[in-house]
Order: sequence, then C-alpha cells, then structure tokens
Amino acid sequence: MADVKFIFKESGSKGNLEIKANKTILAFGSDVFKTQFFGSIPESDSVPIEDSSIDTFNMFVDILYNKKVELNELSLKVLGDLFYLGEKYHVEDLKDAIAKNVSSRKIEADGIIEAVKVAEEKAHLVDFSNSVYELCSGFVLNNHSGVLELFNNLEVEESTSACLHRLMAKAYTMKKKNVCKNCRQDPCLDGVKLIKENFVAD
Repeated sequence: MADVKFIFKESGSKGNLEIKANKTILAFGSDVFKTQFFGSIPESDSVPIEDSSIDTFNMFVDILYNKKVELNELSLKVLGDLFYLGEKYHVEDLKDAIAKNVSSRKIEADGIIEAVKVAEEKAHLVDFSNSVYELCSGFVLNNHSGVLELFNNLEVEESTSACLHRLMAKAYTMKKKNVCKNCRQDPCLDGVKLIKENFVAD
C-alpha cells in the first residue's frame, strides 16, 4: 500500500506530477529513505523532488521495488541521472551495475562527442564519469581509423575541439596506466618470445 508520494514540477505540464510508493519498501532498498521516513524526525508523506525528472525517478523506484529495468536500453545521460540517484540515496548495487554496464558497452565514432559531454556534465559523479571516459578512451586507443573518421566528420567548433582535446588527454593517461611495468608495453608481452626488439634492460 502506498503511503508516500513524490511531487514533481515539470515544465510543460499542467499542475504537479506525482509518484506513489511504500515507505517500508523504499527503506529496505536505501538507508537514506530509512532515515528519511523512520528516523527521529520523519519526512512528511508528500516529498517534493527538484533534482530528477519524473521518468528517471520512476525507474529508480522500480529498481528499489526489484522490478527489471533494462540498463542496456538507456542512454548514457539517463544512466548518469540514475547513477546520481543511486549516489544520493546510497544504493551501491545500482551504482556498480551502471558502471559495469557502461564499461561493457561498445561505442562508435558518431557517439563519442555526446558521450564525452555526458562524462563532463557528470564529472561530480566520479565513478560514472570515469567509466564513460574509459569507454571513449578505449575507442580512441583501439580504433585509429575510427578516430580519423571522427575528426573528418566533425565541424570545427571551439566546444567540440575542447571535448576532443580532453578526451585525447584522458586516453593518453589511460594508455600510460595500462603499460606493463616489466616489459613497458601495452598490452603486456608476457608469453611472447624474447627478441632484440622487445628486450628491456633494467
């Protein structure tokens, strides 16, 4: 039985929108909700939400209700919005699932700039932002022809150029981090026959 409602004011809508939920179910999924509804100073039964869209918050509530939400079908921006709610309400399993989903994705040249913009917009969500940057950096490091295509197809704009510059810097940092400390190569040459060209002196 629903005993709390979350109130949203969204542009273009007449009046307020709301999501109804059960306090106990929410408290089981989030310690923040537990304190909010069952702490020494309980929240009222009507809670205004100003930092999330009703659609994203509804997905978040569905997750706390253990309903299936297909993360693969969501854009990086929406995943970032969900990650924010996971951080705000201390739902670590959701944050981990989103970070893993981002890491497992494949990205093409035409999606790089938008992805980098999402990473920058969500820079305060460090784990999420880093996951998106690693996704984009992986493309840059492993797809040289795709990078050339990316530069060829983009219009020269200050904001776009700045995005690409920051991405290249991230990719360079990622490459240095992945270099093996022994053979000083990426990928590591473990198991590869020793020859003059790959011999590393101390």
